[in-house]
Amino acid sequence: MYGIWLVLVLVLMGGGIAYLGDKIGMLVGRRRLTLFGLRPKHSSVIVTVMTGTLIAGTSLSILAVASHDVRTALFHMKEIQESLETTQNALLSSEEELYLLREMLSRQRAEVQEFIDARDTAVAERDAALAELESLEAELEQVQAALDEAQADLENWKWRVASLQELGQTLEDNVRKMQATEAKLRADIAALSEQLIALEGRLRLGAFAYLKDEIVAATVIRGGDREAAERELLAFLEEADRAALARGARIEGKERAIELAGEEHFFEAVDVLAADSREWVVRAVAQQNTVQGEPLLVYLHLFPETMIYQAGQVIRERVLDGGRRDLESLILGLLDEVNRDAIEKGMITSPQGDVGQLAGEEFVEALLNLRRVSGKARLSVIAENDTWNTKGPLEIRLRVEPVG
Repeated sequence: MYGIWLVLVLVLMGGGIAYLGDKIGMLVGRRRLTLFGLRPKHSSVIVTVMTGTLIAGTSLSILAVASHDVRTALFHMKEIQESLETTQNALLSSEEELYLLREMLSRQRAEVQEFIDARDTAVAERDAALAELESLEAELEQVQAALDEAQADLENWKWRVASLQELGQTLEDNVRKMQATEAKLRADIAALSEQLIALEGRLRLGAFAYLKDEIVAATVIRGGDREAAERELLAFLEEADRAALARGARIEGKERAIELAGEEHFFEAVDVLAADSREWVVRAVAQQNTVQGEPLLVYLHLFPETMIYQAGQVIRERVLDGGRRDLESLILGLLDEVNRDAIEKGMITSPQGDVGQLAGEEFVEALLNLRRVSGKARLSVIAENDTWNTKGPLEIRLRVEPVG
């Protein structure tokens, strides 16, 4: 309604201004008035133009005053166009984003549907598995009942077998004792035979006090202190000299028996001991075969403190036939190999030259276990504890296992 009134006002005002312009033009034409020194005709034209301009200007002014939209259209058209273009671009971008979001939503819906299908499948599988589990539990109960019945029967048979085994064990123990007695007699005969052969050899070739590379004496000396090492090494050589005298070696005209192969060997040994604070196994070893009554040439052999075997380590093993008659000598041969291996690794030796310790019951038990095996058996020599070469003796145990 407001727009209609505004149009009516503009029409009436334009008509009024045109009427006034026409009257002024006629007045100028009758009275032949001039404007700016121009001819009356030209002055009339100027009045007409000015009237039209006044009409247009007045109309626009009224519209601008009366309507905010007209003012905006007249003075901010460029800005409006730029804003409109920006808005259109934003609209296009939003439409593209909307399209992408719709596609993303469609994919997500498809994924959700896949998850739903997978869930339904998993639920179905779970239900099937539960049903199968219930069936298996029922079968398990039946099997358990049958197993309990079989176990009761087995215990009954075990008791019967145990009774028979106890009777058989008693008989077998008697046989073992007889076999052990026989084995001991055989071992004693073998040892006496070896001693007899050795005595005969000495009578033929002359009595040897020491054989080449035989250990005369051995001890443990702590290194790191030169004076202490030199003092303990001299005391050790005196001990070795007494042992050699007892075995029949002797330097002519002296109450001594041993000589170092080279004087520098003593000082070289002292240098080695002084340079390392660990404990050392020191051995005096015969350099050559020595007949009784001759000087014994020795050299010094030093071994640093080292763990040579771990607890439970298999030192030596051999596969044997359980039914052989020479099992005692085979076991003794395997133990001799262990003794040599430990000596090579620097193990401290006893005055008799041994390094190992094995209970007699352990030997007899291993022998009896070997005799029980009808086929082949593996005999293993195992270190009982962690073994350092400076701390003897080497404690071992024997293990017998059937092969195959």
